[in-house]
Amino acid sequence: MVNFVYESLQSTEYIRLLRLWRDNTAAGAKDDNDHTSAQTSCSNGDSNDQPEPTSASLGESSFKPLRTGTLCLDIISARLDETPKYECVSYAWVTKHRTQKLATTQGTDVLVTDSLLEALPYLINASSTKYLWIDQVCINQDDLAERSQRVSTMGNIYKKAERLLVWLGPKSMDACMLLQVLERVPRRQTL
Repeated sequence: MVNFVYESLQSTEYIRLLRLWRDNTAAGAKDDNDHTSAQTSCSNGDSNDQPEPTSASLGESSFKPLRTGTLCLDIISARLDETPKYECVSYAWVTKHRTQKLATTQGTDVLVTDSLLEALPYLINASSTKYLWIDQVCINQDDLAERSQRVSTMGNIYKKAERLLVWLGPKSMDACMLLQVLERVPRRQTL
């Protein structure tokens, strides 16, 4: 497959979103660790095969990986004020080297870091919208001008998000302690 080609966004009012779902059909049910094969078996996400989004609360149960079906993804662009509901993802890149390939339903590969590849099965399970804004994928990392421009709009991108998903890595004592502390923090009330 060829690498995904980022088309220029129409203006700073537009963003890209990563749309994720699991194809649980027989054709799409592959090894959960194989993110590069059988992606072409994914439907376009509009069929009845797409699982309904599940709501996830803060806590251990919301960050368990989904273990069935093939991870399917595509990248869409939309005006920030007209996007579907989405969540922003905060995580550590760990390295700047994007060597892992994720196949899209568009028939192209998106390059990501090892840490993001590891996080995706957990993020799709925790996501209530199945639309994610992840800087590594939603910003053309090979275009310095776009990267610079997006820095000034990230505040609005995060503000518009339904919520923020934070990936600290696989379950560890430090992550468990942080989640316990966060459970005690009062949640922001919207008016």
